[in-house]
Amino acid sequence: MKIKNRNNKSSFGLTEVIILVFLTCILSLSFGYFLGRNPKEESIKEDSYIEKFKSNYDYILENYYDEINKDTLIDSAIRGMVESLGDTYSEFMTENESNTFDITLDGEYEGVGITVTNNQDGNILVVDVIEESPAGKAGIKVGDIIKQIDKENMEKVPTTTLTSYIKKKKEFKLKIQRNEEILEIKLNKNKIVISSVKSKLYEKEGKKIGYLYLNIFALNTAEQFKEKLNELEKQGIDSLIIDVRDNGGGHLITAKQIISSLIDSSKIMYQLKTKTETTKVYADGKKSKTYPIVILTNQNSASGSEVLTAALKENINAISIGTKTFGKGTVQELKNLATGSEYKVTTKKWLTPKGKDINGIGIEPDIVVEANEKYLQTKQEEDDNQLKKAIEYLQTK
Repeated sequence: MKIKNRNNKSSFGLTEVIILVFLTCILSLSFGYFLGRNPKEESIKEDSYIEKFKSNYDYILENYYDEINKDTLIDSAIRGMVESLGDTYSEFMTENESNTFDITLDGEYEGVGITVTNNQDGNILVVDVIEESPAGKAGIKVGDIIKQIDKENMEKVPTTTLTSYIKKKKEFKLKIQRNEEILEIKLNKNKIVISSVKSKLYEKEGKKIGYLYLNIFALNTAEQFKEKLNELEKQGIDSLIIDVRDNGGGHLITAKQIISSLIDSSKIMYQLKTKTETTKVYADGKKSKTYPIVILTNQNSASGSEVLTAALKENINAISIGTKTFGKGTVQELKNLATGSEYKVTTKKWLTPKGKDINGIGIEPDIVVEANEKYLQTKQEEDDNQLKKAIEYLQTK
C-alpha cells in the first residue's frame, strides 16, 4: 500500500506500453528523521557520510575524460541507494516510468486517450483507445500506426519520441496508417478520467445482490465507489459483493475513504507500524453497513485490497471468497526529483485492525474457491465460478 497526502504520493506497477499524457502538476515530498539519537553524534556521522559522497562526486566531475550530465549522475547515485536496500517495493523510476505510474494512480490525466507501443517493425502502434477521449471521438482505432505528428516523422522511432512531443503541445495533427489507407486526424488534448469501478445488480430468487468491481485504488476510485454504491442502495440491495481480484492496490488514502463509507468511526481500519511506534487508524464513517458483504479475492489481491478485506472481515464480519491474497503488508512513500525521475521507498508496515501482520502471508478466504481453468482463459462472467459461489452464498442470507 502507498501513501498520498499533501506532501506524499504513491506509485504503482508499470506496464510495457507508454500512455500519452501531460501531467499538470508534480508534488514535492518530505521524509522525517529517526528519533532517539544524540543530535551531536548524528550530525558528525551525517557530515562524514555527506563529505564522502561529495568528495567522490567532485572527483568524478573533475577527472572523467568526457562530458558528464550532472542530472544523470545524481539520479544514478539515488538509484544505487534505493536498489541497495534490497526491498522489492523500494524502486527508482525514470521520468517516463513515473509518468505512467502517476497516471495509473491519479485516475485522470491530460492527454489524447491512446496507449501505444512499438510493433515488430519498430513503428508506433495504437493498442488501446479510451472511448470518450479526444482520440476516441476523432476516430482513432486500435491497430492504427502513427506515421507522423505535425511535420515530425514518427516512423521507426521509440514511443517516447511521440510522448515527448505531445507533452509540449496542446493541439496537433496526426498522420496514421490504417491497413493500406493513410488518414490525417486533428487532435486536442483534454482531461481524461479513468474508470476504476464497475457495478451491476443481480436479482436472484427475490434477493437483490449488488456487485462492485475495483481494479485499483486510484485517487478518484473512492468517489466512483461511493457513487455506484449509492446507486445500488437506491435500488434496494439486500447484500453486496466487492470484487478485488487482481487489484494490486494503490493509494492508502483511497482505501481509507472506501472503508469509511462502509464502517463507522468507532472502528479501527488498520494500524501503521514504524521503527518506533504503532498507530491505530480509525474510520471516519457515520454508520456501518448492516447488510451482508462478500469480498472476492485471489492471489493478486494485494495491498489496498488486503487493507479493505481485513477491515471488513474484522469489523463487520464480512466473508471473503476465492483464494488467499498476495500478502503485501508494507507502505511506500514517493519522492519526486527535479529531473522528473522519482523513487519510492518502504517507510512503514500496516497491520489489520486486530494487529495481525499479513506481509508475506496473505489473508485466507473464509470460503476457498479456486478459479476454474475456463474462466482463467475466457474471463467471461458465465464461466466465473467464484462469483457464482458469492451469489449463491448471499441468496441464503
